[in-house]
Amino acid sequence: MKLRLLILALPLMALQACAPVYIPSARHTHQLDHKGELSGAAFVGTNGIDLQGAYAVSDRFGIAGAASFGDNEEEGNEDYHEHSYGEIAVEYFRVIGNIGRFELLGGAGLGSATSVDNYAFAGTDRAVQATGRYNKLFLQSNIGLETAWVETGLALRLGQVRFTEFETSATTYEEAEAGTFFEPALYARLGWKNIKIEGQLGTADLLQEEVAFDYRPALVSLGIHLNLSTLK
Repeated sequence: MKLRLLILALPLMALQACAPVYIPSARHTHQLDHKGELSGAAFVGTNGIDLQGAYAVSDRFGIAGAASFGDNEEEGNEDYHEHSYGEIAVEYFRVIGNIGRFELLGGAGLGSATSVDNYAFAGTDRAVQATGRYNKLFLQSNIGLETAWVETGLALRLGQVRFTEFETSATTYEEAEAGTFFEPALYARLGWKNIKIEGQLGTADLLQEEVAFDYRPALVSLGIHLNLSTLK
């Protein structure tokens, strides 16, 4: 009897599986060090496209913002994903010695996503669609090193993701679905004094047993990072 119920439940369980709708964005790695400094970055990676900016309003505090979006629809490929996300943050930064850098950011963001994932079940192709809107609160700290030609560091982000709207092919969730994530990343950039090529490698680890929505657990991103002083 139990075996029969399990067999009957398998298709429903499969349909309740979700295509990824939470896609962690590239981490803020501005490494500001003085009032009037402007930082900007553009990345392309496994999460799509990320645009970032930050400005130091004093020798200790700054403001930062970011946007992330992606659309991987391809001709002949039934899998589909699109997302858009934006966030703002307040930043505290401090110079440690000659080359040490420390940053602490706290912020909030809003996003939406739609994903379709095709899979084979019992010889039949099935598609799972998931869509939702969410908000995110996050706290991030960076510890890094900076020279004229090389910069590197570790970013540690803790984020609370809360879906206010979420549904899959099989289920519409009337109540909010939330998850807490630990999102560490290594970053490094190489180039000239004010413009460098940057790479990020990170993960998203769920700090609870499970969530109803699916998410992308890894980040690989490459882009351009710019730092300029707006004050003479």
